[in-house]
Amino acid sequence: MSRVARWRQRSGSVVLVSAAAVTAIVEPLALCFGPPHTVGLVLLALLDVAFLSGLFLERRQRPKTHTGSRLQAALDVVGNLPLDWLLMSMWLGNEGSFLLYLGLRSPRLLRLVRGSAIAWRWSRRAYAKAVMRRMVILATALVLMNHWVACGWYLLSRFAADGEATWLVGAGLTQATAAAQYLHALYWAVTTTTTVGYGDITPKLPLELQMTIAVELAGSLFHAILIGSLASTLAALDARRARYFGRSRSLLAFLRSRGASSETLDRVSEYQEYLWSEHGGDVQGRMLGRLPRPLRNEVMLEIDGALLGQVPLFVASSPQLRLALMGALKHEVHQPAATLIRAGSIAREVFILSSGSLKIIDPDEDVEVAKLEPGETFGLLSLILGERRNVDVIAETYCDVFVLPAAEFERLRSEHPEMRTVLKEIGRQRSEKMSDLIMDGVVL
Repeated sequence: MSRVARWRQRSGSVVLVSAAAVTAIVEPLALCFGPPHTVGLVLLALLDVAFLSGLFLERRQRPKTHTGSRLQAALDVVGNLPLDWLLMSMWLGNEGSFLLYLGLRSPRLLRLVRGSAIAWRWSRRAYAKAVMRRMVILATALVLMNHWVACGWYLLSRFAADGEATWLVGAGLTQATAAAQYLHALYWAVTTTTTVGYGDITPKLPLELQMTIAVELAGSLFHAILIGSLASTLAALDARRARYFGRSRSLLAFLRSRGASSETLDRVSEYQEYLWSEHGGDVQGRMLGRLPRPLRNEVMLEIDGALLGQVPLFVASSPQLRLALMGALKHEVHQPAATLIRAGSIAREVFILSSGSLKIIDPDEDVEVAKLEPGETFGLLSLILGERRNVDVIAETYCDVFVLPAAEFERLRSEHPEMRTVLKEIGRQRSEKMSDLIMDGVVL
């Protein structure tokens, strides 16, 4: 499936998560500072339309066998009833109307349930990086917690009776703009959740004292969870790295005990470092080998399809033969100066270069004949004819190579009669470089 197709398939979920994220920021402000003016009303209306559009798209893209949760459907209905818009059309500006508005607009926060569920589902997928995922989730939770605490702290002043000395009065902010009041409330939220505050903004009313105590306790608990979660995540990452390089040290110790030279030990160590940095410590074949064959073939076709789309052996094959070829390929990683083919050897495999650069060396004259670039296939003709190779093929850089062993090649020829037609087609479409090499007597 292409990226565009995957995007279309997930567009409804993306819209829902985006709308839920904006809701988490905008709705508390709308609840605290009362029904907004024209710009705010337009933003809230667009937010409502975006969320409803996301629900519509997700329902259309959802598999027919998946009906969804009734509870989630009920929360979606309650969280999007437009009763607050009826109230705002007759807004009178008195406190009673504000309380009613508060009660009718608050269900919009139920959208966070839907957005959080989708984000959590995404985070559990195999392509999500665990460390980055947790850091993003915890950072988002930290920002939203302080934002909601700030809005709640400001909201307390709206419930105070006339003449009562709220924290706004104590800080001299009663005549300040809404933006300045929110900024000071956010400052109080950050200092109170991370410490016990600096004393420049203090609670004045019993309700404010109660909220301060609750926020201090919640902040202490949240930051303890935050630090513990990050520590465990980093420890898990270090443990995986430690296991990998522990095996590498064991291998080096074994080679050293058997008398391997320092040059060989350095090459093995550099290979292990490259394998960790570029492939996470394992090659594609072993990683995907844990998947069932049909799923493995589909995954390989998706992640390597762009490369294999340039290979004549795959282009000329039917979809069925293409999947069979995918299942027969083995992934190898070779470091610089590694010799993939030696002159005089009998062809035992076909190579497809995925990344890196290879050079073809004439061992008799010790000169470079040609270079091989990603997407090029070599070894097929010599395997079919059973001839000995007369050149060396050496890696110039780190190279990722797909290998089709001779046994698998013969199995595919016997199981798929169309292979004969495919091989003839490949012979007709041979690249100019390969044709020149054959004319020069080079046997790969």
